[in-house]
Amino acid sequence: QRSDDCVYEEGTCMARDPAPECLNYTSASGHPGHVLGGLCPDGAQDLVQPTGEHGCTYSYAKAGQVSIDKVAGILDEDCGGRKCTTWIDFRQNCSNPDYRQKFNAATNRIEPFRYCIEYDISPLCQADCSNPACQALPDSEKELGLPFWQGRCNEQANMVRSEHVAASFHVARPGIDHDLTALGLDQKTSSAGCVYQQPGICAPSPQQGGNYCSRQW
Repeated sequence: QRSDDCVYEEGTCMARDPAPECLNYTSASGHPGHVLGGLCPDGAQDLVQPTGEHGCTYSYAKAGQVSIDKVAGILDEDCGGRKCTTWIDFRQNCSNPDYRQKFNAATNRIEPFRYCIEYDISPLCQADCSNPACQALPDSEKELGLPFWQGRCNEQANMVRSEHVAASFHVARPGIDHDLTALGLDQKTSSAGCVYQQPGICAPSPQQGGNYCSRQW
């Protein structure tokens, strides 16, 4: 039984336009035919810049993805005469003995460890890098692990890490342009929120995901 709500095309029931006249351009628009929507030509494959003209008010593209293992340098590390393939491969099989050590939270000392550590920071610096006990440590006793994560307490090093991630996403001029997501808004009143540096740059806020970048944040 055929329904009045259908228009049959090659035996398939296609939904009937509820008001066909509403889907056509008006004579005043200067564009004949159906309104095709605002998707720009080829706007489903590439992020085409919309012109605002008829039929081109938006475009979209697939979200980019980067591997944090690749960004952090894990895939460049040696795992027994070959490149490490994953984080777990690195953790179990890395060849560099410097990575097989960690900080003891009870003694604040570096001790051997059976697994390879991507990154670890001295307990004296964990909560506050401005802690005098942290400041008194030589750099070699503040952090362990991959070079990419070194300088967790260093604002410039954090910026370099952000630039490196942006470059991995093929962001234009990542080392020059540092655009904020809330560009043009007063940061202190923006709903995006900021993590203010109290007591210092190593002041993470679990609720806001900052204040420095690491695999955990």
